[in-house]
Amino acid sequence: MEGSRPVSLQSEPHFEDTDERLCICEECMSWPSPVPGMTVSGMTMRDKFTSHTEDPNELCGCFQCMCDPEHYRRRDLFAFCAGMEQGRTENPPTWVDTIDPSTAIWVPSSMTDEEAEAELNRIHPLPPELEDKTEKITASKDETEMSGTFTTNTEPSERLSSQHTGQARWAYILAEKHPDEIMYVADYGWHRYDGTRWVEDLDGAVATRLVLQLLRTRRSQENVDQDTLREIISCERASGINGVLSIASKLPQLHRTVADLDADPNLLNTANGTVDLLTGEFRPHDPADRITKVTRAACDPDATSKTWTKFLASSLPDAEVRGFLQRYLGYALSGRVTEHVLCILFGEGRNGKGVFYEALTYALGSYADAAVPELFLENKGMHKTFEMSLRGLRLVTVSETGQGAQLAAATVKRLVGGDRITANLMRRNPVTFTPSHSPLLVTNHLPKVRGDDPALWARLRVVPFDVVIPEADRVKDLPQRLEIDADAVLAWMLAGRRDYLDRGDLAAPEAVKVATAGYRRAQDAIEQFLEQVTEKDPSGKAEFPVLYQRWTAWADRNDFPPLAKGEFKKALESREIAVRKGTGGKNFVYGYTITGPKLKVSVDGQ
Repeated sequence: MEGSRPVSLQSEPHFEDTDERLCICEECMSWPSPVPGMTVSGMTMRDKFTSHTEDPNELCGCFQCMCDPEHYRRRDLFAFCAGMEQGRTENPPTWVDTIDPSTAIWVPSSMTDEEAEAELNRIHPLPPELEDKTEKITASKDETEMSGTFTTNTEPSERLSSQHTGQARWAYILAEKHPDEIMYVADYGWHRYDGTRWVEDLDGAVATRLVLQLLRTRRSQENVDQDTLREIISCERASGINGVLSIASKLPQLHRTVADLDADPNLLNTANGTVDLLTGEFRPHDPADRITKVTRAACDPDATSKTWTKFLASSLPDAEVRGFLQRYLGYALSGRVTEHVLCILFGEGRNGKGVFYEALTYALGSYADAAVPELFLENKGMHKTFEMSLRGLRLVTVSETGQGAQLAAATVKRLVGGDRITANLMRRNPVTFTPSHSPLLVTNHLPKVRGDDPALWARLRVVPFDVVIPEADRVKDLPQRLEIDADAVLAWMLAGRRDYLDRGDLAAPEAVKVATAGYRRAQDAIEQFLEQVTEKDPSGKAEFPVLYQRWTAWADRNDFPPLAKGEFKKALESREIAVRKGTGGKNFVYGYTITGPKLKVSVDGQ
């Protein structure tokens, strides 16, 4: 019926001697919370309506949906029919006195729902201003034999708290008054807003104090009746506080998931405000952004530092290499992973790369973190908690991989590939999140690479730190000076962000290409083995089992990971080296003869 208000009626009276029912539209009335003594087939509403759906597009007749208009958000009006507990209309239960006669009528129990709705709208027409607001949604009949129609609701929380008593009422009051101070993250507990970002509220300490503050304030007010006082005393007990917090944690004003945190990759939260990296807009901190990270440095695009400029020029004298790193780190400020690159800062030592990455991580504050070396290296026993620490980060550094360490190719491709990551903290449920980090590997020893995976090498960029700073030129307190100039370090990265957006890519300069190609050649164990142990001979051949035996001994001496016999055969064939059966059914490698081992070469290609 166009322009009608939603109405739901019981299809039968509650008791056989009930000859009338009450048709109620809660368009402008405040329903008691809950209706005292109301029964449905002899059971209280709270007992009867307990089956609830969390699907926002599905309706049910549970107590929460029927008595909590805000819980079901897609309704402006709330209506249902309540059967009389008494058999005579002239002696209704006491709660009927609270009903506004302008929003309710008595109808015969024999009248159908459609007839009752028409009668209600005839006697009390829907106000014109509400005719276009209702969005009727019909619920299917459930086990309670109650059907309902609900519409969009914009009721304030104050009205909801008035519809409840005890712990539920105080949970709504808490949610109403403090949505910008506390929130509950599913599986990760209470969080509090510290003025710049959201941080974990250990043991719910702040949330607990806020509950106690609300109770204390109400108790101190005048005209507190005995029922309210008893309610306050009950809620002030440990069980009462826990109950209030338990209910509040599920209310939409406070309930969040991990996916709600740090959700906008274009926002960078700095010490003095939040900057939109896409538009350049700078604005005050806002708890509604749900950001859990903040830089130590303030956002000041004009900040400069002679110390930082001089340090960069001495450690990275090649302007193209310096510009490439600046663009990479500017790209890393955004939480949107599109480049799928692992930058490796490589040098023998005493070249400033350690000071460089420490200055970056200090300026970026909680947006940057140092991960364990095992994150990118082969380590079968590594727990997923290491990967969980990546959530929300913009820069992840791994420093000082040991000599002979082996790069975990599959892990590197996965963690820099932009695919969603599933991880968890100890004794917590797994969480899937979109990666926002860019990696930086800082090392004196390039890790081993097993095989020649083109997908892996496409992700690696070796940035050479090949200038050794003389002892006389070293500044002992340089790290502390750069901490003081953190604003300038962040400004340098923001300039790199602008340069990256202007160029549109992260094209590597020649020096980076050369260093990466040298690393790849040095890691081509098969090529080195063939050069040292065999000679090319178009008419020659070598027994495959003998060549494989030589390979395993050579790989062991040169600290290369061994290959299984099948992997070794595939590696030869990938180089168009023929391996096939010959006389006597033996496998031979054609075009090569075995000579003897030569001198060991450096795995770093030096």
